[in-house]
Amino acid sequence: FYGAKFKNLNNTKYIYREFFSVRLVDFGERLVKQFSDNLGEEVKTLPNKPIEQLQIEPDKHYLQIIAVNAFMDPIKQKQKKSITAWEKQHGVNMFGFEAPWCGPQ
Repeated sequence: FYGAKFKNLNNTKYIYREFFSVRLVDFGERLVKQFSDNLGEEVKTLPNKPIEQLQIEPDKHYLQIIAVNAFMDPIKQKQKKSITAWEKQHGVNMFGFEAPWCGPQ
């Protein structure tokens, strides 16, 4: 969530879990529609780039939607001999995502 109009949600990040069959673009469209309807104003999506590189207008609403993968702590992985499929999907508190490398500016 980005934009001063989001007030206390500005610059807040959330992890949403969806079914594997839900495409990221469909999920993004649903969120944009939901927030646009609730706020009564247009909500725009931001590309997968660092926020510092984007020009955000303070009087607008923005969502940045990125797919993330569950990430297990390597130390915990070494401590356990085997990790079940259930453990890979539940109780996860670390996530990672891939972002394009923009090179030196």
